[in-house]
This record gives sequence, C-alpha cells and structure tokens, in this order.
Amino acid sequence: MAELLLIKAAEKGDLEAVCRLLAAGHEVDERGEPLSDGEMRAAKFLLNEARIRVTAEAVGRALDITPLMAAVENGSNEVVTALLDAGADVNAIDSLKRTPIMIAIEGKHEAIARRLLEAGADPNAKDLSGQPVLSQAISGAFICWLMPY
Repeated sequence: MAELLLIKAAEKGDLEAVCRLLAAGHEVDERGEPLSDGEMRAAKFLLNEARIRVTAEAVGRALDITPLMAAVENGSNEVVTALLDAGADVNAIDSLKRTPIMIAIEGKHEAIARRLLEAGADPNAKDLSGQPVLSQAISGAFICWLMPY
C-alpha cells in the first residue's frame, strides 16, 4: 500500500506538515487506488463507509480520498484553505461518489461547506446513492444556509 503522506497530514489537521509536503512537491490531489468493481460490490454489501474503509484496508488499499477530503472530514479549516489555495480539486470524487462538500455536510462542518461552495463546489453533485448535495443538506439541517429564503 502506498504511503500517502499528504493525506495522512490532512487527516491529522497538521497544517505545518501539509505546507511542508506541498512545498516538497507532493501532488495536491494524491489519492489511494480505487477499489475494483468486485471490491466495490463487496463493500456496498456492507452498507456504510466505515465498513467500506475496513474492506479497502483488508485488501491492502487506502480509500481513494484526496487530502482535501481528509482535511474536510477532520474539520480542519486551515488545512482546507491551504489545500484549496494550492489548487486542490474542490469537486473530486471518491469511490462512493462523495465530494468534499458532501463530506463537510456529513460532518456538520458548516464553515468548511461554505468555503467549498465559495471555491466552486458543485451543489448539484450526487453520491453513489444518487442523493444530491441539497438533499444531504436538508437531512443534515444545513438547508438554512445552502438555500436562500
């Protein structure tokens, strides 16, 4: 399994390490190898992301999130900003078809979600279930800021 240092630093919210790795030339949108179709079918059977991560690790793979996704998941505003400033893909998708904005909504990180929208996040993106960001925001009680009155 490849050592994804930038993702690991972003997961920890370690701004210093993220900046050091970016300065050293690490790819801002590095990611693990996606699961194969068969692995995805097995993972979908398990029904939730936590188990999908376990499945990925069991077959020796990192879930194919980007450093931006890892920072969003961790709720690290400063790291998110540093990665966006470095050109991270605000609409990158993982094997679950989740984008950084979806991860922000799942984690109830309102400020980060706003920042992602300002950076060009697609509010019409749909995840693997076909559920659009707006529906996720409604179910996550983010409707008050995502949709104007």
